[in-house]
Amino acid sequence: MRSICLGVLLISATAAADAPRTRDSIARVVAGRSDTLRACYEQARKGAPTLEGTFVYTLTIGATGRVTKPVAKAPTKTTTALDACVTKELAKLVFEPGAETVINYPFVFKPEETKPAKPTSAEDPVDPTLVKMFNDATKLAQAGKHKEALAAFRAVLETQRAKKLAVIPRFTSTVRLQLSYELIDLGKLAEAEKELGLVDLATLGKPKQYDYYFTLGNVLGARAS
Repeated sequence: MRSICLGVLLISATAAADAPRTRDSIARVVAGRSDTLRACYEQARKGAPTLEGTFVYTLTIGATGRVTKPVAKAPTKTTTALDACVTKELAKLVFEPGAETVINYPFVFKPEETKPAKPTSAEDPVDPTLVKMFNDATKLAQAGKHKEALAAFRAVLETQRAKKLAVIPRFTSTVRLQLSYELIDLGKLAEAEKELGLVDLATLGKPKQYDYYFTLGNVLGARAS
């Protein structure tokens, strides 16, 4: 389980074969500035309300782990404010020392979708059986047992459908988001993209919505590279 897509970075990178930096370690560092990067987008939208989409930034990680030359890959007049803010934040990142690495990092920025949430009543809870299954699957994911975790998260959805157990949309979307993480960790990008397409984004809270966009951007960037 990740707070913001940790361990699922999928990027185009060039580095020495023995470089100690992994996609996981790079993703963790970038995700650590997720709030400020999102703030860059929200601030840029004040001057460009229709601004949204996938934005790719290229940065070089030097031997000391410091970032140099962060630039927008396809800058436009509309993205000037966003690019300036994002590259400033990327320049503050510090990674593990290692061979010089050049990465192309995609971010998906979109306005948050808002929809009145349906109150959860005493008559509409998530069945305890499903909650336990989800928690057990999460423990497997945290232990790095991605194949087993994938099967366990799928079992949550299959059990709910087969037994028609009580569930709420937000729970189902959360399970599908976790499923996508495990598929990515197993290198099954096409399946991950399909699973993300089944997520009802409007049922998720703000942190999970950002997780969704962050994950989708990584998958699309990887499949395009």
